[in-house]
Amino acid sequence: MRLKLSLKLMTLSGVLAFSSVSYAAEFVDEIADATYEEYEKAVALMVDTDQNGDPKSQFELAQAFHNGAKGYVDIEQAHLLYNLAAENGYRPAQRYLSVAYREGSFGFEKNGQLSRYWESLYENGTSVY
Repeated sequence: MRLKLSLKLMTLSGVLAFSSVSYAAEFVDEIADATYEEYEKAVALMVDTDQNGDPKSQFELAQAFHNGAKGYVDIEQAHLLYNLAAENGYRPAQRYLSVAYREGSFGFEKNGQLSRYWESLYENGTSVY
């Protein structure tokens, strides 16, 4: 069951980074079908991995906080982790921030300069992910 939830969370990362908001919302509903206990376990595993400096886990944990980890939404923590993952070279996080700042979405204020910065890193960067 843990693997199934983990796979859904990883897929959600791609959906949110590269897809429409309505499709992402439908996918989030599927994740919500998992029990709260399973969700908490998945978040705890991501926290452990995040603390070891894994940018992919930082991004996934940001999304968990953004969507209400442990029963509440923590946008401030999510933004911190999105930026940390992007700074650590995780290209989906760089793309996510570029779009979020360009459109003023996902709780980010519009900022053309930051959008262009993250987009240039995304387009020119290399990553192991």
